[in-house]
Amino acid sequence: MIYKIIEFLSIYLQENWNWLLLITTFLLIILIHFRMIIGKSIRKYKWEILVFSTSILFFGSIIINQSWVDIQLHCYNLSESLNKGSFPGYPLYFFLIYALSGFQNNSTLFIISSGIVLSAIFVIKYYAIKQYFQIKKVFPSELMIFFLCFIGVIFYSAEEQYIGKHSLTCFHNSTSMPLLPISILMLMYSIKYLKNGSDLNLRLKLIALSSISMLFKPSFMFIFLPVFILFLLIMKKNKIIEAIIIFLPSIIILALEYLFIFASEQVPTNSIDSNIDNGIAFGWLDVWHQKSPSYLQKVIDILMPIIFPLIYLYYRPQARKHLEFKFLLVLLISSFFFANMIYEDGSRMLHGNFKWHIHIINILFFLYCVRDWLENKLNFSNFTNKLFRVIIFIHVIFGFLAMYNFIFHGMHYNEWFDPRRIINLL
Repeated sequence: MIYKIIEFLSIYLQENWNWLLLITTFLLIILIHFRMIIGKSIRKYKWEILVFSTSILFFGSIIINQSWVDIQLHCYNLSESLNKGSFPGYPLYFFLIYALSGFQNNSTLFIISSGIVLSAIFVIKYYAIKQYFQIKKVFPSELMIFFLCFIGVIFYSAEEQYIGKHSLTCFHNSTSMPLLPISILMLMYSIKYLKNGSDLNLRLKLIALSSISMLFKPSFMFIFLPVFILFLLIMKKNKIIEAIIIFLPSIIILALEYLFIFASEQVPTNSIDSNIDNGIAFGWLDVWHQKSPSYLQKVIDILMPIIFPLIYLYYRPQARKHLEFKFLLVLLISSFFFANMIYEDGSRMLHGNFKWHIHIINILFFLYCVRDWLENKLNFSNFTNKLFRVIIFIHVIFGFLAMYNFIFHGMHYNEWFDPRRIINLL
């Protein structure tokens, strides 16, 4: 690993020494002139700094170790698109790394910029969870939020953990990771809208978040928007025109993305087969069946991400009466049917691009139950509270285990260190 770090830094310095020198000089000036303010900020935002440090260590290790994940693939696709005089179909993430790279078409700079951008997104995720939980700034609560940024699905055999599966936190797909903090805030503000009507500030937040979500990737909004409209029709029919106006910008963005990606037949030359046209197809379990052929595997895929919510709701059935639970349940059911009925055919079929929203909605369901538990844990026995802590901690362990495996094995899931391999070794 040390040899790879030295090799990576030497190549990077040779190619980008002037850009690095400029950034280093700028940072030193800031540190010298604002050291007192920086010291106070470090104490105030220590948890955000810890999340960023953990994330940058993770993404930096992937980059230095040259473990192949979607992060590098997306960067090479951006470079290829720029060479052709075009831009990727989901523009916001690619614009951020392009801008951070000084608007230079340099794949090495893109990969490094991706690590910085995605680490910042993990900090935004921490902020979003903190806003969602609305808890006091005490060590146990902030530690819990920190851990929730890195939870992963419990798995026995690694195999394929994401494509065509029903997983939890996505650690390797750079265009899906930004959706989680946005979806948490969208859930918060949407429930407020359904409960209490709206003011101008709330409407503006929904407009901004839905549009940003579409610009990153439309996966979550595909499910969220129909479900939100359904609840609005049931609860507040008089608000339907207002809701359409709120989400009109995001619908226009979706239409433009569809035209750019599918109508223009935009396929990178390094895809599976650039000669196959891509489009939308319909079928039942076609993609999922490629990854989980047996029904037992499919049942495991569904149950593993929602073990904690199922156990929690068994102990606290009252949580099922809340509007937010009903909203999330409809989201979960809708996401299941949508993900298993619609897919991209052609060269992107096995990419599972109509399944990325499942990870996000599973996390939202998980966070809802954790928040409800923290608000009501005095009503549970000591044993029950310990049980919930143990289950959450196991999810955290598997999250860090997934991060470890991505660092050293990338998406070569057959090489992952998993419980099945441990048992075989024993």
